[in-house]
Amino acid sequence: MPLDVSPDGQWILFYRSAHPDPDPHTGGALWVVRIDGSKPHAVSTGAHPADWARWSPDGREIVFATERLSSDGTIWVAAMDGSGLRRVFVDPAGGFPITPTWSCDGSQILFALDPTDDEFKHADNAFQVIGADGSHPEPVKGTTGFSRWPEWWR
Repeated sequence: MPLDVSPDGQWILFYRSAHPDPDPHTGGALWVVRIDGSKPHAVSTGAHPADWARWSPDGREIVFATERLSSDGTIWVAAMDGSGLRRVFVDPAGGFPITPTWSCDGSQILFALDPTDDEFKHADNAFQVIGADGSHPEPVKGTTGFSRWPEWWR
């Protein structure tokens, strides 16, 4: 997972692997630390290791995906201190949502949906969009094949 800098430039969001197993499917946690290295704290741990995470445009929340092979892939939203954790998407067909990102105004979340639990077979990925609260899931037309890293454009 790449790191992400908060919109105000004061915080860094990153994934910290659990030693000795660096596999994001089995351990590790999503962490936040001030840009000067102070005040590090976990946002997600244990049951919710994050494979990909992004700050909301206002910097108050973080969206992240869990892509665990032992359970359904899920998209979660939490405050930067880890409070208010809520699940906003689980694919009823058992697919794995990956690489979520916020819309510029924070009202929607765009992500790729992998229909399999195999990280290396993405031939049928497609982009999906949901409301920031998880409402109104819709496929994004014209995205088939290897669709992995969605981004919003202003």
